[in-house]
Amino acid sequence: IKFVKLSNVKNDYIENNTLYFNAIDNVASYNVDVIASGKVKETLLVNNSSQNELVSLSLVEFADSVNGAEYTLQITPNIDGYISQQSVDVYGGTSISVKYVVLGTVQNLAINDRVISWGFVKNAQSYTVQIHKDGQLLDTYANITQNYLQIEYIESGEYECKVIANSTSANTTTGKIYSQVAKFNILQAPEITIDENTINWTSVVDAEGYL
Repeated sequence: IKFVKLSNVKNDYIENNTLYFNAIDNVASYNVDVIASGKVKETLLVNNSSQNELVSLSLVEFADSVNGAEYTLQITPNIDGYISQQSVDVYGGTSISVKYVVLGTVQNLAINDRVISWGFVKNAQSYTVQIHKDGQLLDTYANITQNYLQIEYIESGEYECKVIANSTSANTTTGKIYSQVAKFNILQAPEITIDENTINWTSVVDAEGYL
């Protein structure tokens, strides 16, 4: 029996929701343990039977299944999947870990007097606000570092607003675009006339009162 000592997994990183690491010669698969609070939540299998030098694993499906959490991804080669033409006894192949942060979805989205506000998202560095009308994207406000945005000018009508959490930190996903949606209506200004001691104005659609 031939004894084979595996090298260690090296150079792991995450980019665009994909995990990358250098392959170990003749290892056909790897286990990626998703660890949170010291416990393995899920184990993802990575196949590399084609022996690519750089192994990759898409994390999109996993990220879509969770919301607002921090994980450690621990990569371990499967010694049972060692590719060899003869009988071998394989050992070694120390695992390696990388941090992975999934941003949460924006919550508590609210509209008040042309001010859009929302709750802070942990690990988010900025937010993107999208304004929609009749299913069409009208405006996008990017790189907002506060948890509110004042709309200076917008025509009367009904709009939809979406807020997305962002981060440029390594190994951190962008927040889900399926954030809460709030509908708001900007009332049209009334036309005002003054007749001697009487102030008159035109009625405004959907207005519940006047000040």
